[in-house]
Amino acid sequence: MRWVRSTASVFHAVRCLEAAIRAIYRCLGMPDPIRGADRNWGQILRKVNEQMDARWPKATRIGGDGKRFEGFVAVLTSMQNPYRNATMHLDEKYTEGEAKHIFEMVAGLMRSVALRMDEEGLPLAR
Repeated sequence: MRWVRSTASVFHAVRCLEAAIRAIYRCLGMPDPIRGADRNWGQILRKVNEQMDARWPKATRIGGDGKRFEGFVAVLTSMQNPYRNATMHLDEKYTEGEAKHIFEMVAGLMRSVALRMDEEGLPLAR
C-alpha cells in the first residue's frame, strides 16, 4: 500500500496541468473547450498547434512567444501518454521517487507558464 500516496500525489500534480492548458488556451484567444470530446488532451494540443502555426510558422519560432508556446506544448505532449493518461486511467503505480520526479516536471512547467501569463491567459499572446 506504500505506493498509494505516491500515486495519489502524481494524480494531483498532473491534474494541475489542466490549469496551465486552460491558461495557454485563453492566452491564445481560444474559447474554453466545453464538450467532452473537445476537452481531450490530444484534441486540445492539436488545436493549440494549429493556432501556433497560424500565428508563428515553424520556421519563425526562434524567439518570443512562438518559441515559448512551442516549449509549453512540447512538455505537455511529452507528459500526455506516460504520465497524464497512465495516471488518470489507473494504469500506473508510482514510487515516492517517481512521484517526486513527476512533481518537479509539473512544477517546472507551471513556473514557466506563470512567468508568461496568469490563470486567465493574460497578457494575451502577441
